[in-house]
Amino acid sequence: MVTPWKTRSRVPENATLHDPRKLAPEVVKLNDNAWCQIVEAFLSSCIKLHDGETDFGINNIEAQSIDPRFLPQVSVGSRVEHVSAKCDFALAMVDKNGYGDMKLCQMADAYTSTLCLPCPIVVKRHGGNAEEVELQLMIWLASALAHMEYLRGLAREPKRPVPPVVGWTVIGHTWSFYIAWSFRSDVTVMGPFNPGNAGTTDVLSIYVLTSLWKRLFEWIQEVYYPAYNELLQGAIDALEEDDRTPGPLPAEDKD
Repeated sequence: MVTPWKTRSRVPENATLHDPRKLAPEVVKLNDNAWCQIVEAFLSSCIKLHDGETDFGINNIEAQSIDPRFLPQVSVGSRVEHVSAKCDFALAMVDKNGYGDMKLCQMADAYTSTLCLPCPIVVKRHGGNAEEVELQLMIWLASALAHMEYLRGLAREPKRPVPPVVGWTVIGHTWSFYIAWSFRSDVTVMGPFNPGNAGTTDVLSIYVLTSLWKRLFEWIQEVYYPAYNELLQGAIDALEEDDRTPGPLPAEDKD
């Protein structure tokens, strides 16, 4: 079984949900890195409010790449190229036991690939390009679905359901939610959703956003993670039974 990850946040203790001035400063002068600090402060506070940092952690993946095996491809002339994207943060859970060469997510980094990453977040400064962050998030979500399809292929259980994946874009104080799912290798992404003007603009928007994250934590624990864990355990059991090691992506199932 996968054991939740306990993380140490670099966020100062005085950055709390009860002082919106620390989470909603003057927007004009802030660059992407400054907005990332605001997002990390908010996520750290949400985790502490939810479960005291026992089930979830914040993983900074800004400088990390996705394994090309799980990326979408496009034709450029006579060549086929991978379409890559990067996210800033991902909500993370980790397997303490380890499974050798088994990748628990789609990331290429040796350590990060041992984490379950149920929710990515792409951050841009106030006034940033909404289409750019949406594209980055959609590619990341598609690669997460491709990785779970990979686990299902290893387990040789084509009928086992793949759970949907979720993510956020953050442009300044505005947080938008997206959900994606796959059917016969076709990926559908719905969004953006911004119920109740959730964000970090003021006290009300912060508490709306906090409530949404509370529901998201519950959904990950009660719905997403059990389905993901079934895929993972099925792949592990099949590999152990056949004395195999994880290899290339399996052929697409046409049924």
